[in-house]
Formats: sequence, C-alpha cells, structure tokens
Amino acid sequence: MMTKKCPAVFCFKGHILKAAVSQQNTSRVRKFVHKARQKDATTALWEAASAGQYDVVCLLLPFSDPTAKNSRALQLAAWHGHEKCVEVLLPLSDHNAANAALVEAATEENVKLLKLILPYADPKANNSAALQKAVLNNS
Repeated sequence: MMTKKCPAVFCFKGHILKAAVSQQNTSRVRKFVHKARQKDATTALWEAASAGQYDVVCLLLPFSDPTAKNSRALQLAAWHGHEKCVEVLLPLSDHNAANAALVEAATEENVKLLKLILPYADPKANNSAALQKAVLNNS
C-alpha cells in the first residue's frame, strides 16, 4: 500500500515549527506558524501545552485545532499542571475533554486546577472518576 506524502516544503516547515516550540523560541514560532499546516500547528500546540508555554499556546491557537484528539492540548496542560494554558484551552474544548482534565487535576491533587476546571466539567462523569481519584489520593 502506498502512503501519501506531504509536499516537502510543508513537512520541512512543520518540523521547523515543532523545533521552535521545543526550543521555546517564540520568535521562530511566530515566523513559521503562518506557513505550517493545521496538523503541524496542532502537534506544536500539544508540545507547547505540555511544556506550559502559555505565550506559544496563544500564538498557535488561531492556526491549530485545540479539539483534536479529544482536546489533547488541554489534557496535557492539566496533567503537567500548567494553569495558564488550561485556562486558555478550557473554553475551546468540549465537555468530555474538561471531564478528562478534571480527572488529571484530581490525580495530581492540584486544587487550583480543580477549581479552574470544575465549572466546565461534570464531576460525576465517567463513574465519578475525578472524585474517586481525589478520595484515593487523600486516603
């Protein structure tokens, strides 16, 4: 089976964008985000959210899909405890993603994140997984 490859120029720019995010080089992100495909910008968004690069997350949002892969950017930001990133991603994510982020915050015992996410989530979702994590962590 033959796989479809992207044009080299787009793949190259996607790698440059990802490298710029990895290096926390905001000026290079700003330079290359306009030339990257949405898929590459979304992958870069995941990395920036995971690393807590709030300014880069804000730069990438107009060019990426924050709801991709069940709002992976939100989940990564919550898992790593990056409150500012979670705050900007929450309104752009769906209810299920907020529920997953709530579980991450409960698992990490991050009270600030719990308070931030709770208005967007249902603590009874997924058989009360977030509540179970919070109780188990405090017993």
